[in-house]
Amino acid sequence: SSTAVVATISPGAGESKDVRLAVYAQSASGQTSFTYRAPTVTTALPAEASPDGNTTLTLSGYGFGMADYSPVTSVGMTSCKSTVWTSDSALQCVTAAGTGVVDIRVQVDNQQGP
Repeated sequence: SSTAVVATISPGAGESKDVRLAVYAQSASGQTSFTYRAPTVTTALPAEASPDGNTTLTLSGYGFGMADYSPVTSVGMTSCKSTVWTSDSALQCVTAAGTGVVDIRVQVDNQQGP
């Protein structure tokens, strides 16, 4: 069709990525952007951590990126002491001190998950 293009997007992370089209060395005009799925944690092991911190959590999910985009992880309102990217579906974080039942959030390439 002369009005539509179907493309396969390379793996990645982040939001508002520029989309560019070139056909036979001619670039398309106009601007559009693409946003990858937000990083989402589906499981965290162990399910309980020491209130003193220093527990290494293994986080499983999706949208962590196909390369190390320097993810930032928070447990509740407190950032992990460190976050290590393992794959698009796995991270590890070392917890800071804290108590209570809390949400775990991941931010990758300035895109925060739910």
